[in-house]
Amino acid sequence: MGVKNIMMQVKDGIMLNKINLIKGNMYVKAINLDDWETREGIYNGPHDYTISNEKWEKVNVGSYWEGRDNVTKWFKRTITIPEDYDGEKVVLDIEVGGEGLVYIDGKIKSAITSYIMPNDATRTRVLISESAKGGTTFEILIEAGLNYMEFARYRARGQKSVNYQFRNAKLAVVDTKVESYYFDALVTYEAMQVIGGNILDPSWMSYISIPQDIKQMLLKLNGDSTIYAKVLDALQSSLAVVDVDLSRDALVNSLYKAHKILWDKLEAISYTPQATISFTGHSHIDTAWLWPIKETIRKCSRTFANTIALLDEYPEHNFAQSQPQLYEYTKKYYPELYSMIKEKVAEGSWELVGNSWVECDTNIPSGESLVRQILYGRNFFKEEFGKWSKILWMPDVFGYSWALPQIIKRSGMEYFMTAKLNNNDVNRFPYTLFWWQGIDGTMVLSYLQRVSYNGNINPSYMINAWNRFDEKECLSEAMVTYGYGDGGGGPTYEMLEFSKRLKSFPGLPKAELKSAGSFFDDATQ
Repeated sequence: MGVKNIMMQVKDGIMLNKINLIKGNMYVKAINLDDWETREGIYNGPHDYTISNEKWEKVNVGSYWEGRDNVTKWFKRTITIPEDYDGEKVVLDIEVGGEGLVYIDGKIKSAITSYIMPNDATRTRVLISESAKGGTTFEILIEAGLNYMEFARYRARGQKSVNYQFRNAKLAVVDTKVESYYFDALVTYEAMQVIGGNILDPSWMSYISIPQDIKQMLLKLNGDSTIYAKVLDALQSSLAVVDVDLSRDALVNSLYKAHKILWDKLEAISYTPQATISFTGHSHIDTAWLWPIKETIRKCSRTFANTIALLDEYPEHNFAQSQPQLYEYTKKYYPELYSMIKEKVAEGSWELVGNSWVECDTNIPSGESLVRQILYGRNFFKEEFGKWSKILWMPDVFGYSWALPQIIKRSGMEYFMTAKLNNNDVNRFPYTLFWWQGIDGTMVLSYLQRVSYNGNINPSYMINAWNRFDEKECLSEAMVTYGYGDGGGGPTYEMLEFSKRLKSFPGLPKAELKSAGSFFDDATQ
């Protein structure tokens, strides 16, 4: 590694450390919440529990509990909004372990997710109010259970349980100025990493023997070093005026100038995006995989509750969900939540996709079985929501029958979406956006999402999606989905904050929140 590259990494580390110090000041006020009550039970099925001990016991932050198959742990506490929180943006920042559904005063509010070893999928923030009323009292109840996606790794080693820690619980006032600048700086930092200039240090190549064609290919990875230099200057100049050494007040007072420097410099960079990444919110949920069906039902409640909360907080957010079976589970066992979904579908922010009753295998079933899947699914959507989807949505199905184009078209659909064609172990499927011609000659516009369908909104994901898109000569737009699946809760508020800042960032494709149906419709023009 060259000296230049080492110096760049040191500078990057200093900047990232300062950004994290800014994040640490995001709460202007915070109260640590101890003195919770807890009890445990066995989950027999939706809303059916065998309670181990009817008496609620005292529990504090820092304690541990054992997560096992079917074990449910409840945590509850009465909370009063302090008078000096009046009019402020207030959040509950809480991590009890595993996956949890959050109720406020008996009504579903949101969901949280945590891991034994924290990672990017951890979701701990519950928005209480954009403008809280001091003196208001409410009861928080969290129903928590195994994070089965994580537990699968431990189960494979022979473990039958895991220890979760009640890590954190605080009621906090968000300083929106600090929050805004933190995301400004973080997005700029992450964009800088992928734009170019510091990916490879050309100097080290002179010391080793590399064929010239390989050397040129590697150098192309460096991207646009001019834009990189300008973005680096914008971030360094901005962070230089942020005061993290004296007091929190000094930090906050320095952010106005830091924000202005950052965006003045970024907006001065001459750049016209040549591509657009269309982001569609999604949470792929396997109806049956590493957990029992009864747990799938709870996963739906958590994911959909989190989604509704984010749709309320971020009106620009859009979300697509497939599989009528999951909607029927929600309708039967969480009717309050289902009513909220119907409202969002009517508003247009929640998109129905898929039509097939579940995302089913398409190789083994007969044609009649496939038609029945779609018939029942479309009828459910039409009867429940007054509309259906034009897309057969099957991101996670291994292999597709040659009869599907005919079935898709004759069932009233126009488009097909998948991601699993990436999983070939012999060769690479050569197309991303293509016309799929079936056995009878019927053609359907089809899309292969090249990146993970449990996606993110960040610069590296955007660049990866565009670099792997094959039809650049005929379309300057690629579609990707964002949001954690299989119980991860779908999109996060961090993803949506990133989306605001990546609409037109120098050196990157344009980011746009867009429905899957709109992407396909535009692609046919």
